[in-house]
Amino acid sequence: MLKNITSLSLQDKCKVIKSDAVSFSKQPPVKKFDLILADPPFFKDDIYEVVENLRSNNYFSGENFMIIERSIQTKSKDTFNFSVEPFKVIGDTCLYEIV
Repeated sequence: MLKNITSLSLQDKCKVIKSDAVSFSKQPPVKKFDLILADPPFFKDDIYEVVENLRSNNYFSGENFMIIERSIQTKSKDTFNFSVEPFKVIGDTCLYEIV
């Protein structure tokens, strides 16, 4: 990810955080984010708690969204928990846009 950010010359506009997502999302934000990308382990359900924490702790700036990558095998429970259908399905991968 850092290589991609550097190749696009976006170092001053991006922040990569390596942390346990549940613990991180429970903390008050130091900064608000325009875009959050989440690629959790396909069959772990703590992503639902992370999304709720990010919303309730106000991690998002004014116009924002979150992209979450999940397995097609978890599609029905993801659709229920995210309250949105995937915007893209690629093979076994579903992509969700959370606003």
